[in-house]
Amino acid sequence: MLNFSPLNEDASAEKEVINLKVDRVVIDGKMWRHFSENEKWTYLFGFEDGARSTAMHYVPDEALRQSIYKGLPSSLTEGSTIKSLIAEIDEFYSDKQNLDIPVNSVLLVIRNRMMGVSEEKLNKYIKSLRKKI
Repeated sequence: MLNFSPLNEDASAEKEVINLKVDRVVIDGKMWRHFSENEKWTYLFGFEDGARSTAMHYVPDEALRQSIYKGLPSSLTEGSTIKSLIAEIDEFYSDKQNLDIPVNSVLLVIRNRMMGVSEEKLNKYIKSLRKKI
């Protein structure tokens, strides 16, 4: 069991204190909101590195590997920047109903939006994610 507790017990009101006890770590909106800009960049690059490494070593089919790569943060910034991707994720989590949705699912929402999936379908998917949590 992991325990994320504050280092500074006297945290100010502006800085919410994270005190979570979880049996597995899922980076969701509650955690994402506490990350600094640098930590958000680091998370996205780590997510990409892990997914690429896993796909390279465990997905023998090249076409399937390429489809996996299309959902990674670097692919979601084509014609854009990581900073704008972070802003999109921040915007998604500005709706408090979305705070329990894991970041990896948010990346799928963004990818599908980029691919032209209708907002109606995306909203249904988001509502289903809210129910799963």
